[in-house]
Amino acid sequence: MGNTAILDARIEPKSLPEVSCSKTESPRLGTCRRSFYGDRMVVDAEFPGPEKDAPQLRFGSGENSQPMYMRRIDASHFALSLFPKEAGPYTLSVHHPRLKDTSAQMTVLRRGGPAQTLSLSGAQIDVLPDTPYDWLPLCAELLESAPPTPFPILGKAVAVWPGEAPLDAPIALSLPFPGGAAPAQTVQIYRRDGARWTALDTNRKPGCLTASTRQLGIFAAMEDTADPKLRLLAPDPVKPIPSKRPRIAVSTEDIGSGIARADLWVGAHWLLAAYDPEARQTVWENDEDLPSGRQVLRAAATDRAGRTARMEWPLSIP
Repeated sequence: MGNTAILDARIEPKSLPEVSCSKTESPRLGTCRRSFYGDRMVVDAEFPGPEKDAPQLRFGSGENSQPMYMRRIDASHFALSLFPKEAGPYTLSVHHPRLKDTSAQMTVLRRGGPAQTLSLSGAQIDVLPDTPYDWLPLCAELLESAPPTPFPILGKAVAVWPGEAPLDAPIALSLPFPGGAAPAQTVQIYRRDGARWTALDTNRKPGCLTASTRQLGIFAAMEDTADPKLRLLAPDPVKPIPSKRPRIAVSTEDIGSGIARADLWVGAHWLLAAYDPEARQTVWENDEDLPSGRQVLRAAATDRAGRTARMEWPLSIP
């Protein structure tokens, strides 16, 4: 039937390694990170050199926050996996004299629980009962600095963790609409995808922007101030055109809100063409003979912010 089962298992040694105390501990501070694997949250602490003392971790709700010591993985690496038994607000904190103190407020959601609205300094997250597949430790924070962006961020970026968590139903993310911003149609919510920012379908309401997404991560409101870019790929402008149906392809790119429409003409005659968002090209369908003689190929592209670019190239059709 093609069914597949995947089991994630953390492998830990039976006996923990001895740490040599003869090595000098590094004066640099270690780092701490959270990861989400299936139904477990894993907290890792890594030091720049051998460390003999395990970090202390606290995870709980209100008065039920109990201290735990992280398990040693090797001489400089400690980790601990967590599985909250109940939904609700939790506090996670990690403490060690040679580790940057880490604390986070999160809300643990379970499938079938009530719909919830989480607020964070103007940012709002609406979660449905069937958003988690099983359980989800949702955490959000405003970022003082964000990864490089194509346009200035309006307000502050918000990181919604865990970015790798699958969602069975989308969340609705609302960010405040910055006062004094340009026309509303040019401002959208963007999500960081790898090295790029992708514009989301954004609804504009009084005082806020709202977008629906099934992928968490880093989000920011930005105004698209750049026109699309057009560049002729084919035919080669320095080679003779061999037929009345040459391949016509135009590179069609937009670093901001994305291409909403792309068109090609020869002279005043509109060409049937398709825009490929993966290849970022507009390609003629070769569905008719082009008129012979000297012609002008014209291209136009409009992005979702309403900005339009136009280009022309001479053609000589046999």
